[in-house]
Amino acid sequence: MSDDTSGTTSKTEPKTDWRRLRSMTDEEIRAAIIDDPDARPTDEAFWENARVVAPQRKETVTMRLDADLLEWFRRDSGYQTRINAILRAYMNAHMGEPSSKAMTRTPVPSSVYKLFEQAMISGKQVLCTYKGRHRELCPIILGHSKGREKALTYQFGGQSNTDLPPGGQWRCLWLSEVSNVRLRDGPWHVGDRHSQPQDCVELVDLDVNAAKRL
Repeated sequence: MSDDTSGTTSKTEPKTDWRRLRSMTDEEIRAAIIDDPDARPTDEAFWENARVVAPQRKETVTMRLDADLLEWFRRDSGYQTRINAILRAYMNAHMGEPSSKAMTRTPVPSSVYKLFEQAMISGKQVLCTYKGRHRELCPIILGHSKGREKALTYQFGGQSNTDLPPGGQWRCLWLSEVSNVRLRDGPWHVGDRHSQPQDCVELVDLDVNAAKRL
């Protein structure tokens, strides 16, 4: 990991002590993760109901699009991924879903939900406050759990109850506890590839991985 931490921490917040982190042993890092209430350790119980999920097959199609529409999407890299994500969000919003799960959706998305959705579609970083601490993250999966808005994110900078490991860490956020949301241009940060099913978001509305597997 580069020693250059510019863009990964807020100018108004204390920076992570990278020298101390690099001097920590694996045992000390694991102990710090276990003590962090925001972290989600993956013990045997976590993987008990895990199943292999194959990536969705992609198909090449020819479409006729308005020139100005295509030009707008092509302003940034990864425009095909964003188009796929937008179409999937539209499909999910209009698909009839059986069982009581469909009844647990929040009727009107909150302003925080809309900003997280915008960040995922446009590939922007999210700066926000969660549980009283400044966070800098990239949202990966957006949806609902138990009728509440929720997001699986990758936090790469900002604050935590314990120092972030070098490179960042996965975070599961209740959006009702998120405030002071701002979007920022910058590199997209993700952790290790997660081919195993996630259990953070029960009812997925938008998944970056559905368009481009990590």
